[in-house]
Amino acid sequence: MMNDIRKIINFIKKNENFFEDDSLMNGKTSLIFSLAISEKYRDELSSCKFVENLIQSVYTSLSHRTVTSSYCHGLAGIGWALNYLSSKLILPYEFTDLLESIDETLTQQAKHIEINNSFL
Repeated sequence: MMNDIRKIINFIKKNENFFEDDSLMNGKTSLIFSLAISEKYRDELSSCKFVENLIQSVYTSLSHRTVTSSYCHGLAGIGWALNYLSSKLILPYEFTDLLESIDETLTQQAKHIEINNSFL
């Protein structure tokens, strides 16, 4: 089983650039989540730096473009995944600033939707 996990992680590392978005469903956040969960259940920390680099990549990407608010393909899913991994102590990182920024953006998007719907 461990050998299978290593093969999967090596495949993900080699093909990281094929993940064009940051989403929880099929983007870099799904990689972070999968790798972090696999890290929790094994003693090797070989991909920890790789996970850290993915998180930095997502953070940089989010600060330079507009992302939807959806759970599967947007900010809600990214926020949930990072909050889960941090709160369950699966990843030794503090995401407070990033999560606050995501919450603020989601709140603004929700207000915008509410205002637009009130004119219908």
